[in-house]
Amino acid sequence: MQPRRADVVIIGGGVVGLSSAYHLARRGVRVMLLERDRVGQGTTSRCAGGIRQQFSTEVNIRFSQEGLRQYQRFRDEVGEDPGLIQCGYAVLARTPEEVALFEQNLVLQRRLGVPASLLGSAELSRLLPFVRLDGVVAGSYCATDGMADPARVTTALARAAGRCGVEIVEQAEVVEIGVERGAVHGVRTRSLDVAAPHVVNAAGTWAGRVARLAGIEVPITQARRQLYVTGPVAALPPSFPLIVDYHHGWYGRREGAGVLVSGVLRPAEGFSLAPDPGETSRALQEAEARIPALKGAKAVRSWVGLYDNTPDNHAILGEAPEVRGLYIAAGFSGHGFMHGPAAGRVVAELIVEGKATALDITLLRPERFREGRLTQEPLTMHGDRG
Repeated sequence: MQPRRADVVIIGGGVVGLSSAYHLARRGVRVMLLERDRVGQGTTSRCAGGIRQQFSTEVNIRFSQEGLRQYQRFRDEVGEDPGLIQCGYAVLARTPEEVALFEQNLVLQRRLGVPASLLGSAELSRLLPFVRLDGVVAGSYCATDGMADPARVTTALARAAGRCGVEIVEQAEVVEIGVERGAVHGVRTRSLDVAAPHVVNAAGTWAGRVARLAGIEVPITQARRQLYVTGPVAALPPSFPLIVDYHHGWYGRREGAGVLVSGVLRPAEGFSLAPDPGETSRALQEAEARIPALKGAKAVRSWVGLYDNTPDNHAILGEAPEVRGLYIAAGFSGHGFMHGPAAGRVVAELIVEGKATALDITLLRPERFREGRLTQEPLTMHGDRG
């Protein structure tokens, strides 16, 4: 089989891979993107599209800010509407420890220019009059947080990347990554060989499997979160902030005339996407306890999304220390959609310029795990803290 040639092969057609391809192609790099299924049909297609700046570490806040900026100018630069709605995020706290974390975060967030504030119960009641606030003592709120449409974004990025010269090959699962003398030299699928001096592993939840094709391990584990959308709920405002119950690990927001509600994040064995009817029932009961207007609402659509989690809840972004030319852009721990645009820009800088210049990615280096230099991101929506 005569190998095809590219400057960069990107494995994974979600928002991180597509953003990387787009930014590289705009710099004149010859890119081939390989997707095991259909572009946008993996992890990205199953996320809720949230975009928040309320994090506990500077690197996550900076990535969110850059991601938000790119979504704000998406229509002008990419040519299509990403469906951005800045409805705000309200994150509810139930314990003194949670309030202390929010207060600590607020100092950092404000220093970095995030317009967040800590609201007491009376202020929360005015902001969210339809929410039962029993047991809630405070909430972190940022009006410029919000959401965009994952389907629109991935479709638009794929079209824009194609216009810039990116060759996108779907249903092309990578089965081998060629490594010789400590450097990558290409990849192979079941139907083609591609010679390339740079390979980007942007395979999301499957990034661990892909990394092993090159003989390396990355500490990514799978978790699953079930989401559902109710039928029309007329008793709620047509728009309201995305509400996060930080203590119990679920969130809810408007989705058209209905409401999207998440279950809690649970460990996953394998990659099953089969919904659990019992999980839907539990999530609905939890949401009803907070939002009484949801009582009696039925789930009209339900699905499961997978997270690619790391031990410190930060992405892995950079060149693999064991294999020159192999770059990891995965492990976003549920933040891939909001951080994907910024990650794509960084990947392009690493490959073209040899270093990241737009953002400091020191905390995200792949080698941090073997060096024991982990910085935890505690402000995640990863599970029940009760």
